[in-house]
Amino acid sequence: MQRGSYYFVANKIDLLNEYPNATVGETERACAGEIWVYADSYGRNASETAARVEMQIQGQFSAAGECANASFDAVRALVELREGIATPLEFVFTPERPFYPMAISGINEGNTLADVYVFGAQCFDDASGLLQFKHAVKNNTLAWEYGLGRAEYVTMLEYDGPASALSRDSFFTEKPFSPEYDPNYRPLASIADAMPGALVLTILLLALVVLPMLVVGALTAHFTGKKKKHARRAGAIGALILLCAALLPGMWLLLLAPSLEMVLPAIIVTAVYSMLPAAGFAAGYFAVKEKKWWIAVAGVAAIAALVMVMAAVGFLLFNQ
Repeated sequence: MQRGSYYFVANKIDLLNEYPNATVGETERACAGEIWVYADSYGRNASETAARVEMQIQGQFSAAGECANASFDAVRALVELREGIATPLEFVFTPERPFYPMAISGINEGNTLADVYVFGAQCFDDASGLLQFKHAVKNNTLAWEYGLGRAEYVTMLEYDGPASALSRDSFFTEKPFSPEYDPNYRPLASIADAMPGALVLTILLLALVVLPMLVVGALTAHFTGKKKKHARRAGAIGALILLCAALLPGMWLLLLAPSLEMVLPAIIVTAVYSMLPAAGFAAGYFAVKEKKWWIAVAGVAAIAALVMVMAAVGFLLFNQ
């Protein structure tokens, strides 16, 4: 207070203003004492938070015997007030330097945990050395949600230690953003790193799908015009292998990411993947029909090269 730039604000909150018909008595106080809500389930959106809190309170209110004759609105107000829920406060001011008042927490005993989120045109660090830099993400959408539309980045700083060590405040300084600060960032793998996995995938694909389809194509061409029954059987086996090869990856993708925006990518991947066994069938068929075995060799080699490239690109995108 001696610095002349700090202020203390006291707020008196009465949640019953939100529920004008509710009355608080001993029954409501006893009921509220039996109800607890869990902060780890709160969403960041205010309406989502309110809905989750109300669901927790409603479930316990219905099950508790002490709440049989209590007013639900009054109990909800008491629980929310006790837990500090549904009473967000926003203070707007413009300091000379952006800061967080850590020293005021030094009057507490024991350890304390503080997570501080800073929005800005860059990411931030604590010049005072109290808050440790944890993460930073580029998220303008989140900034707009909190009314900070000009901010491009969100920085998370954390203090976890004895409250007695908080002898000064945290003053923030900008520092350039780096993708490595994002907790979801994965470094871009090199081609050399991706190739071993691509090679294994290529061998598996050739052994399980492409080569069997090449044999089926060769048998279909061999029996065509000679033994129609055998040709039909070979074609049916080829169609079954092609169907399994095409549908299984697509179904797997949809199960992993069942959201609507993933439907089109799953269809595209399935269509591209189905071209590989189809190409194997064509290589075997035309090699026998034209009596040029180099067609089969060239077809398998081309498919292997294509699979290698596709697998390498997939590994790179996955690791980005």
